[in-house]
Amino acid sequence: MSSTEESLATALGGVACVLVAPFRPSGEVDVGAAETLVRKVDEAGIQALTMLGNTAEVFQLTGSERRELLAATAAGRERATLLAGIAGPQAEALSLAEHAAELGYDAVMLHDPPDPLAGERGLVGLVGEFADRSPLPVVLYVRTPRLGRAALAELVGHPRVAAVKYARADLATLSALLHDPASRDACTWICGLAESMVAPMRGLGVVGFTSGLANVRPDLAFGVWEASRTGDLEALDAALGPILPFEAMRTRAAGRHNVSVVKAALAESDFAAGEVRRPCEPLGEAELRELRVVLAGLPAARAASGATA
Repeated sequence: MSSTEESLATALGGVACVLVAPFRPSGEVDVGAAETLVRKVDEAGIQALTMLGNTAEVFQLTGSERRELLAATAAGRERATLLAGIAGPQAEALSLAEHAAELGYDAVMLHDPPDPLAGERGLVGLVGEFADRSPLPVVLYVRTPRLGRAALAELVGHPRVAAVKYARADLATLSALLHDPASRDACTWICGLAESMVAPMRGLGVVGFTSGLANVRPDLAFGVWEASRTGDLEALDAALGPILPFEAMRTRAAGRHNVSVVKAALAESDFAAGEVRRPCEPLGEAELRELRVVLAGLPAARAASGATA
């Protein structure tokens, strides 16, 4: 493994904050706010930053907005590893990956295609072709059950697939993959279901995870990672306890408030990230009151650690 590959693997074994896309009251992307948010999370010591994940409402962004947000993230980053979320037709996806490489990104995260007619072999071919042609290492984002164990094992064997962001509740398949040294050691495995699934995936040996909470409280996300890294399950349970109500609000009702909870929490901390775009749904008054109770129950902020994975 080269030093560059080792550095990427180390960062992906930490916390990957999936950044929101701030919008102005008029609805346009707020590039200045995006850069400010990146600086805040980066300075807190979070190891990796993902722009254009689902928390950025990527499927509601135009091509030009995606490029603007990638540029703002690159401008605000000082030390964190950068991942660019990639979605859309193959030609556009590769063009955006090239743009990310020009901006200094370290890897791309390939979204699970939303096409309802996608078949397993078609997906394997699509990912393989993208990985062959991508100028940057690929993090494979797995959300649906369309890729079975054998297909995933095949894909992680691709030399350009650096990691898998595993975002399925199907831990049996993940366990089987991690018990096979060939697939376990082929890449870095990431818990893609945020803090709520860190503990069960840590039991399988997965340390790194993605976080939406890190937009608001990077210190709390970092504390969860520190406990996960050391394997101190008692400390991990203590770190997760105050956070789980926040995550429960995000995952409730198939995640319809997943992004709006994060944006509303940012607003409560006096950071204006704007409203969500449809089909995401804003919080109602009852949910907003609930969120304020949840935020009041979080531990006091601690100083940035400045550590890395």
